[in-house]
Amino acid sequence: MKRRGRPPKPLAGRFWAKVEKAGPDECWLWTASRTRDGYGQIARDVEQGRPLSAHRVAYALAHGLDPLTMEVVVVRHRCHNPQCVNPAHLEPGTHEDNARDRVRHRGR
Repeated sequence: MKRRGRPPKPLAGRFWAKVEKAGPDECWLWTASRTRDGYGQIARDVEQGRPLSAHRVAYALAHGLDPLTMEVVVVRHRCHNPQCVNPAHLEPGTHEDNARDRVRHRGR
């Protein structure tokens, strides 16, 4: 289904409008739709499709990458807060890195 009338807003504009920013070292909270596990999600565009993970979009936008095609496999939270989209709290990694982080964080 195509949208009529105004063109869709760019992803970056829609994205940052849904973020509650705090200080540079604090978590920036995603205020819109979230998964059952608390991870933010945003629609790709008005034609929908599978939503994008908000923290992956934040990482991509901060590093000049295209959130739809970025090759980074996993974007990890240093803060272990799934609602956080502060690019300073996000880093690339592998599935193995993410699994180790999960075990380490839950083991505390």
